[in-house]
Order: sequence, then C-alpha cells, then structure tokens
Amino acid sequence: MPRLAHIFLFMLLGILPGVARQVPITIIHTTDIHGFIAPTKDYDGNENVGGMLRAATVIEHIRSEASNVLLLDGGDLYQGSIESYLSRGRIMNDILGFLRYDAWVVGNHEFDWGWETLAATLEHGRRIPALGANIRARPGVKHPLPTVRPYVIKVVDGVRIAIVGLTTDGIPNWSRPHLLGDVIIADSVDTLRQVLPDVKAERPDIILLLTHQGYRPFGDNHANQINRIAQHFPEIDLIIGGHSHQVTAHAQVNGVLYAQAAYHGTWVGRIELVYDTVARQITRREGQMIRIDEDVEIHAGLQQVLKPQLNEINTFADRLVG
Repeated sequence: MPRLAHIFLFMLLGILPGVARQVPITIIHTTDIHGFIAPTKDYDGNENVGGMLRAATVIEHIRSEASNVLLLDGGDLYQGSIESYLSRGRIMNDILGFLRYDAWVVGNHEFDWGWETLAATLEHGRRIPALGANIRARPGVKHPLPTVRPYVIKVVDGVRIAIVGLTTDGIPNWSRPHLLGDVIIADSVDTLRQVLPDVKAERPDIILLLTHQGYRPFGDNHANQINRIAQHFPEIDLIIGGHSHQVTAHAQVNGVLYAQAAYHGTWVGRIELVYDTVARQITRREGQMIRIDEDVEIHAGLQQVLKPQLNEINTFADRLVG
C-alpha cells in the first residue's frame, strides 16, 4: 500500500501519532434509590415524582443520543421500599441488569438486612460490578462479601476509565455488629493510598471515584470525607457521590468535579466529558441534573419485565392486616 494511503488509513482510525482525537464521554448517574421503583413523593411534598420506572425512560433516552455512555449508581440501592423488601433487593439487581449499569457502589443501608442477606443478593446481581474498596474482612478471615471489588476498568472508545468505589466510613456507627459480621470499613484516605497505585498500574486515562459519601461545602464529618479525599488525591478527575440525598449538578472540590443525583430517582445526573487522546487530559467537564417528574413517561419495557414481581407486590400491599 502506498505511503499516502497508509497515512490516510491511520487518520481515519485516529491512531496517527500526534493527531488528537476529542472523545466525548457521557456519564449517567443515580444514587440513593432505596428500592423505589414506582413514582413517589419527594421531601418537598411533590407527588408522582421519581422512581426507577420513570428514571429508566430518561436513561434510555440519553443512551439513544449519546455514543459513549457509562451508567453508574452511588449506593443505598436496596432498602427502603416494599418493592425491594419482598425480594431482599434482588428486584433492584434486575433493574440494573435491564438498564445495563456499568457499576455501582455498596451503601450503608445495603447492610440493614445483615451481611449474609447482602452476600446472597450481591451474588444474584454479580453481573453488574458492585464496588467498595474500603469494605474489607477482619484480618485472617475470608472476605464475607467476595463479589465486592475495589475498582473496575472500563474502556470507552479507546479511553481507559478506572472507576474506584468507596462507601461511607460511618457504617460501623449505624450497623449493629451482627449485621456486619466479619466486615470492617477502612478509612477512605488510607484505602485510596493503598488502592490507587494498583489502579494507576492499569494505565487509566481517567480516574473516577464513585462513592457513597456526600459533599459538605462547610466541612467533612465522620461519614462524608469528600473534601479530605479531593485534597489528598488531586489525580482523581471526577467524584460522583451519594448518601446525603442532595442535588449537585456540578461543584468544584479542590479542582475536582463533584456531582450527586439526589434520592429515590427524583433526579438523574448527566456529566459530559471530552478527552483529548494526545494531551491525555480531559478538556471539557460539565454536569447537569434532569428532573424526574410526571412529565416523564413510565418505561413500558421495564414495567413489562417487572410485571410479575409488581403484581406480587401489589397483592402483598393490599392485604388487610387489622
């Protein structure tokens, strides 16, 4: 093949040295769903909002218009609704699978039914990576939650993205010892000091921290360490949070973009990144929030898939108990 033809082919493939590709990446994120599938009421008293049946419609719409998409959840996925209670969270695993989530992080309320129930539910949903780098086993003991990973690497249009998961340091203060069993929750900063060298050895282009912790602009507390994390690890490109049920489309924490998508599916977060393959850096980062209200239609496909379980739930909820 003539030299000019080689050059033209390499340019088409985007692999000619020195020729930059601006790779757009869309990150969709939810958090603190607490098992809410049907529309519900928010903390301000607004009716008929949120729920995964509606959030799913927005998620699918974004997928249809964006070419490079990651879908993530920030934890407290299982416990909080009758829908999830009856299946001990497994119905939420089914939803993650249907919507093709790329990863989620284990939250504090995942332990409310005890580590044994959580282990079984995680095993049922192991197709979607559950993250928690600071979820450890007591020394000398086999990890009781073997499917939980510290991080996962996703390749999006040639860009390597490391998604590191951290849960809240506050879990031991809220969960009784028998619920945790041999699980311990390590300090967030100490955990990242240990894990990030392994992550960097994977040669990621972008490091994303997915955490069940919320950003407090007025200072951290024992359960929410976002300021401390961003101060110690400026190499983190993006932090997606949860736990505190707040709506944050786009905040800067020590130069790191932070975003958080409220609770119960009442908002869906969308982050737009552009990665320059020659400069090897993000050249654009912008976050927004999409309100999930009565103007968003129920996702008919997900509703049909869940129909047998939802019928069972309705039958249970309609029982006369007194």
